[in-house]
Amino acid sequence: GKEAPEVDKVLLRNVAKAHRWYEMLKQGHSFAEIAEQEKLSARRVQQLMDHAFLAPDITKAIIAGKHPAGLTTEYIQRSEIPSNWAEQRKLFAALNN
Repeated sequence: GKEAPEVDKVLLRNVAKAHRWYEMLKQGHSFAEIAEQEKLSARRVQQLMDHAFLAPDITKAIIAGKHPAGLTTEYIQRSEIPSNWAEQRKLFAALNN
């Protein structure tokens, strides 16, 4: 049978963080400033930024634990995530297999 959805806490936390950082960038903060505040490298902050640009329905699925199992923070950092939401949906749908 279908087991209950599994919320990926790491992924969820990184989505929330990336959205917060994106707001900070829009307010004029630099990657370096954010990195210093978060005690991370600027490179790490940049790697995690892609989490802020996931399609809203994909973000909702992550919150509900209904996203493809292959969609992890590790996958997002390793892959070139398209900024186009339709392309994201196609790419992530393939992770369900």
